[in-house]
Amino acid sequence: LLSDFPIQITSETQPEVGEFASVSVPTTVTEGKRKQDLHTVVFDPTGKPIPAEIVSDGKGGYNVNFTPTTLGEYRTAIYDEEGNLLSEQPVNVTEPTSIYDDKGNLLSSVPVTVSS
Repeated sequence: LLSDFPIQITSETQPEVGEFASVSVPTTVTEGKRKQDLHTVVFDPTGKPIPAEIVSDGKGGYNVNFTPTTLGEYRTAIYDEEGNLLSEQPVNVTEPTSIYDDKGNLLSSVPVTVSS
């Protein structure tokens, strides 16, 4: 691998099942590379590839976009134009933790993630 830097989720919360996820790719991985020179594969917790795409973040970097279909650890892999693996990192998809008031009204639903 060319990079040991972890990817970061670009939203304020970790992704949830069925919700769009956008993962920022460190510029150390993509430096000097054009979007058309990069390829991504996202693997679900069972190892099955799911649809994903690389998009510009508008600031000279790239994001990997995908929609998780189940709970668990996903792996995002970034390859160069020759098929060399540049980076592979985990993304944890979790269930939301719901907080209710004493009357049972939902106050907040925030995903909780434990990452390694």
